[in-house]
Amino acid sequence: MDKIGSIYEIILQKSDFLETRRKIMLKSLYIKEILTIILMLLSAFISYKLILKFNIDSFSYIEPFLGFICVISAFIILPCLTIICAAGTFQIFKNTVKEFSDFVKKTCMKDLTKELSLLWENKKAIEDLPLQISDIFPAYTNIEYDDTFQGTYLDTEFHAQELKLILKGSKSNTTTFRGIAICMPANKKVKAQTIITTKKDTNIRNRAMTVPIMLLLGTVFLVLGIFGLKIALSGNNTASDTKVIFNSIGSIGVGIGAFFLAVVQIKNERRLQKIKLEDLNFDKKFNVYSEDQIEARYHVTTAFMDRLQNLQTAFGTKNIKCSFFNDKVMFAISTSKDLFEIGNLFVQITDKKQIEKFYAELSSVYNMIDYFKLAEKTGL
Repeated sequence: MDKIGSIYEIILQKSDFLETRRKIMLKSLYIKEILTIILMLLSAFISYKLILKFNIDSFSYIEPFLGFICVISAFIILPCLTIICAAGTFQIFKNTVKEFSDFVKKTCMKDLTKELSLLWENKKAIEDLPLQISDIFPAYTNIEYDDTFQGTYLDTEFHAQELKLILKGSKSNTTTFRGIAICMPANKKVKAQTIITTKKDTNIRNRAMTVPIMLLLGTVFLVLGIFGLKIALSGNNTASDTKVIFNSIGSIGVGIGAFFLAVVQIKNERRLQKIKLEDLNFDKKFNVYSEDQIEARYHVTTAFMDRLQNLQTAFGTKNIKCSFFNDKVMFAISTSKDLFEIGNLFVQITDKKQIEKFYAELSSVYNMIDYFKLAEKTGL
C-alpha cells in the first residue's frame, strides 16, 4: 500500500468521530454567523432610520439629554456596532476553521507522522534552528510555531518548521516573517557563507533597521545631546540644569550607540560581497552574497538556479531565500498559506483530496533534497 493509502486508512479509522465533531462545529458556526449578521443588519437599519429622520428642529423639542443620546446612537454607536459585527463575523469564521483544523491534527497527526517515520509537534519546536546564524531572516524577538517536523530522507536528516517571526515594539508588534524554514546538512564542506535572496528583499541579516536610518538616528540624538549639554552648562547650575545635563548625556550615549551599530552592520555587509552572475535572468530575480566568490559560484550553478526558480512555482510564492553556512543549508519560504492541514471544516473527513494535499506539501520538503541533490556527498 502506498503512503497516501496508509495515512488515509488512519483517517478512516477515526472518521466517524471526526465527522460528528465537524458537523457539530459547522452547525455552531452557522448559528453564530447568522446571529451576528442579524445584529449587524439590525444596527445598520436602526442607524439608517435615525439618520433619515434626523432633524435639528425636531430634536429641539426633545429633552436635551435624550436628544443627545439619539444623535450619538445614530452617528457613532450604531455604525460602530455594525462595523464590529462585520469584523466579528469574519473572526468567528476564521477561529472556528482553525479550531477544527487543530482538533483533527491533535487527533490524527501523531499516528500519520509515525507512519511516515517523522517526528511532529504543534505550536512548539522539536529542535531550535540556527535562524539568526543563517543571515536570511529579519530581526525578531519572538517565534510562534505552527507545525514542526523532523525526519530523514535519502540518508539526510531535515527539520521543517512552519513559523511566524515577530518583532515586539513599544506600541505594537510587527510580523517580520511568516512561512516555512527548512534546515539540513549540506553534505558538502561549506567554508564560506553564501546567501541567496529574492530581489529587493531587505529582510535579511537580522536587521531591525537599515544603516541610513541608524546613522540618521545617531546624528539626531548626538546633536540634541550636545545642544542640550551646551545650554545646561551655560545656565546657573539649577536642579533643572542638572536634569538637562543627565538627559543630554543619555542622548549622546544613544547617538554613539546608533553609530556603533551602524559600523557593525556595515562591517557585516562588507563581509558578504555581492556576486554578479552570468545568468542575467536569474540575476534580475535574485541577489547572491558570499564571503568567497569562487565557493559561491560552486553552490550557485546553472542547475541550482533553475531548481530554485522551480521552487518558487511549487510553493506559489515569489519570496524564497537560501543560505549555505556551517556545513548546513537553510531555506526560508515566505507564504501566508496554512500548510500541512489534514482537516477542512467544509469538506467531509473521508475526502481523500485532503490527505493528498497534505502529502503533496510534505513531499515538497522531500523534493528540496532531490532538487539540490543534497544526498550526493561531494567535498568542496
